[in-house]
Amino acid sequence: MRKTGVTQTATIRTYVKLAGSPSGSQCQPITGTGRQASLPEWEGDKYAQFIIRSNKGNIGPNFLGTCTISPYIEVATPLGDEDFDQFRDPVRIACDTERANFNYEGGCIFQEANRILQYETTSLAHGPVARHIKDAFYNPTAPGTAPVKSDKVVPGNYVAPRGSGQGLPLHRTTDAGLRAETTTQRQKGCNTLTFFVLHECDEYPFNSTWEGGGRKWKMRQPLSDNYSVRYVYHSPNEAAGTRLTWFYWRYRIMDGSPFWVMITTNDNAVYK
Repeated sequence: MRKTGVTQTATIRTYVKLAGSPSGSQCQPITGTGRQASLPEWEGDKYAQFIIRSNKGNIGPNFLGTCTISPYIEVATPLGDEDFDQFRDPVRIACDTERANFNYEGGCIFQEANRILQYETTSLAHGPVARHIKDAFYNPTAPGTAPVKSDKVVPGNYVAPRGSGQGLPLHRTTDAGLRAETTTQRQKGCNTLTFFVLHECDEYPFNSTWEGGGRKWKMRQPLSDNYSVRYVYHSPNEAAGTRLTWFYWRYRIMDGSPFWVMITTNDNAVYK
């Protein structure tokens, strides 16, 4: 906006409209929902800040609720008012109170944002696991990896084309029976590999996902060889598991929630 002529005395107003679900209490303003100021005042303080609270919802066992925030901006000049439509795209916030999330029992996320777990191949903490997942994506017959299957396709690769087998998301499961079946399937692959002292049999997709053991989303059977196992030293395997658990907690990955994995080298995504 130019500061000459009639715009010099323009007044700019920003505000938000709120819509909560299943009730309005999931989208309660704590502070004001708008700010109006002159152009020089906006130059001095460029921000409009709002505090919004989402009270516990009542959808499902995790007490889900959503808050839709629609931002607006209006400009008033002596020649008339103008409402900028491009600022109206709503933001949807999903909040839950997941009892199993011991460290972050209540929290919120951007509902439409993809949740991506990063593993770094050069990490001193979990590098061997990152390199295993990289091979599971791009080199499925790598030495020390099982099952041997040249056309293996494992899902959850964030940088793979959407709609491809690799580009499909993983989905967390808390079903103990499902995870036990995955463990049995994983062990079949581990038994074909050479065991090393102080090593653990790492698996991808993770045991805590529907896709573990070569299973497809929401298809309990059949299991397949579309999974990968490799023996890695115990400490990086445990560190990678801890990272996965904290990812679930911090990013509100609940039972059935989709997410992806991105493998990086020096913080750059790996594509092959």
